[in-house]
Amino acid sequence: MPNTANIAQSILHSIKELSEASCQRLIIAYSGGIDSEVLAHAVSELTRVQAHLSAVLIHIHHGLSPDADDWVKHCESRALAYNLPLIVKKVAVKQGARLSIESEARRARYQALLSEMKLGDVLFTAHHQDDQLETLLLALKRGQGPKGLASMGVTQPLDNGLLQLRPLLDISRIEIEQYAKQYGLSNIEDDSNQDVRFDRNFLRLNVIPQLKQRWPAIATTACRSAELCREQQSLLDEVSEQKLLAHIQASPFAKYVLNINSFGLLPYAWQRQLFRTFLSKLDLPNLSKIQLDETLEQLQTAKAGAKVEIKASGVIVRRFNHQVYAHDYPQELIKPDDIEAVNLLELLAKSERVELKVNSLNTLIVEKTMTDESDPLTQLRLPKLNEVVSIRFGVAGSTLCKPTFRDKSRSLKKLWQELQVPPWERSRVPLLFYNEQLVCAIGYWVDKVAQADVESQSIYVRQN
Repeated sequence: MPNTANIAQSILHSIKELSEASCQRLIIAYSGGIDSEVLAHAVSELTRVQAHLSAVLIHIHHGLSPDADDWVKHCESRALAYNLPLIVKKVAVKQGARLSIESEARRARYQALLSEMKLGDVLFTAHHQDDQLETLLLALKRGQGPKGLASMGVTQPLDNGLLQLRPLLDISRIEIEQYAKQYGLSNIEDDSNQDVRFDRNFLRLNVIPQLKQRWPAIATTACRSAELCREQQSLLDEVSEQKLLAHIQASPFAKYVLNINSFGLLPYAWQRQLFRTFLSKLDLPNLSKIQLDETLEQLQTAKAGAKVEIKASGVIVRRFNHQVYAHDYPQELIKPDDIEAVNLLELLAKSERVELKVNSLNTLIVEKTMTDESDPLTQLRLPKLNEVVSIRFGVAGSTLCKPTFRDKSRSLKKLWQELQVPPWERSRVPLLFYNEQLVCAIGYWVDKVAQADVESQSIYVRQN
């Protein structure tokens, strides 16, 4: 007979493992299904006897089912019974031919949950032992390694220093059903859970019952395997972090870049492992085995000076001057806009600090200053009354420039090469013009044609 007391004990144990600072409020992901119903009830019972505990239920209205409004009414009714506040969040789930509705609904759900959280909140979700078994089987189906086979952990870091807890991960579905029966809990039934076109439903309805019939303890043993994989992956991550340090460098164009020369001398298995670690350090998604193998081959076999650019899984990987750069690909699509006819003198007359937005990510800061001989970037004179100020991007490489650090003019393209600016970064550098004269490559140089006199008033322009 399942012991329903295990559920309350498991939740209480999870809370006690956290410090008071990191667990000021419990955010319960509350769908109204049997799993989250049991979690909500158990937490509400704990808050009655643990006065310091604060909890709130959050129900996500996905708008995918005709019954969604009725589910909200059910959740409102149960929240009153539990004496817990309820927040209902409506989301729009992206749908399309190449999109997984499961993945998109999950993404929208977590974004909505995180939007209601602040530092000190902990997200509680009702994942249980059978969910872990499903996750492990899906990882096997996808051909994943130890990291994927580790499946879900009881604790998981989220963005912005937040934390997710799965206090029921060691609890069986039978225990959850028994708990709901013992306390007379009602729950919603989502018809989509019977649709075996979705992988999890197929496993839950067609595969796992047969596995349990043959091996009744398979959910327990599968969770044990996941825990062992997680432990081994943790050790491997620790070793990989240390080993990677010998092959990464800081760069003005990225948080880290990979030195392809030293990296290429490693055994291939270590190259694959350390490249995954490299992506992880940059908070980028992992590549599949095929994508990773193709990426490593192109990075190491392309001729010197050849353009190497690989896009996969939302990541763009490039090689320049024996260094490997990796960036978030969607962010690469955000392009800066030219700003024409800026009345800079008028703006600076009102304030000594002016902000000019060039796209959703970047702003230019223009400040009045005094020329500093030791800092060439402070040596840009103010525009004259008859000079039109503009900021442009992606100017032709043949444009002639004469930076303060050179005696002779040189083309923009040659200067980018001299300063070792990667090709993809060049079109993002803001170029300041007075009329049609390039006077400053912001962050790089001031042109001699617009150099301010020593100890005279000048302007300093930078990107934030």
